[in-house]
Amino acid sequence: MLIENFSDAGHSWYAAQRSTIVSLGLLDKISRYSYQKDDVVYLEEDCDAGLVLSALTNSGVTFETHHHKSNAGDSFVRSCNRFSA
Repeated sequence: MLIENFSDAGHSWYAAQRSTIVSLGLLDKISRYSYQKDDVVYLEEDCDAGLVLSALTNSGVTFETHHHKSNAGDSFVRSCNRFSA
């Protein structure tokens, strides 16, 4: 599984399908500091991403991350809606 990571000078987010978060039983654990657009949730790096990545690892799912750094200001993630369960 490929996990996309998006970052800018101030923060970083890991993208996950909402259905993946639901299947892991973590939907109600994700904070308002994460963002969403359509079925993609951009998990803030400090807590939410760790919950999901740990749950994937504990479920035996192997993944790799691909990093995208915004060098021209804020990441597009900041313009997405705040996460809502």
